[in-house]
Amino acid sequence: MTKLAQFILPALLVCGLGVSGYFASTALRSAMQIQPPQVELGDHSAVVQRYGARTVLFTSSTCTYCASMKEMLDERSVVYREIQVDKRPEDMTYLVNTLKVQSVPTLVRDDRRLTGFNRSQVERFLTP
Repeated sequence: MTKLAQFILPALLVCGLGVSGYFASTALRSAMQIQPPQVELGDHSAVVQRYGARTVLFTSSTCTYCASMKEMLDERSVVYREIQVDKRPEDMTYLVNTLKVQSVPTLVRDDRRLTGFNRSQVERFLTP
């Protein structure tokens, strides 16, 4: 094999992997696109009873959307109980198996549940 071929083949391979990696990560990002916040109506009295608060916020300690949600609630002086599901496996199990939710932030208040974060959606959710 010539010196030029010894250089070009690995370079093409690296470039090809880089390009395929870019497209794979782009596809993954679009497949994992953050879903728009979704409100579900229903009887959430069991959540209120379990956690002893009218408003319960399920979060993860590394979630930036959770931090934004907490900031919004704090700005509006909403009293809530935060449940960090990554710190307590039983709360993660409750969120996934009982509430059938697989993402945070999840905000439960009265007869509504909001999963996901969008400022205007949270505003509407908090307005009685």
